[in-house]
Amino acid sequence: MKNDGGSAFPDHIDESAMHITDIPGMTLRDWFAGQALMGMNANPNCSGAFTLFAEEAYKYADAMIAEREK
Repeated sequence: MKNDGGSAFPDHIDESAMHITDIPGMTLRDWFAGQALMGMNANPNCSGAFTLFAEEAYKYADAMIAEREK
């Protein structure tokens, strides 16, 4: 299983002052990929297929997670 970095923006809701429910939200991997995708799309010289952009964005995300683990 690929390391997804865990929750990007975890949240906790205290439903009854005695019970806490975790709401994991998106994974850190997804958030990193989204940030990389925004950067790629911001470059007017960057062109290509959407699927290629998505694949590359997740490669950046995986590299970020690997670097965090060092």
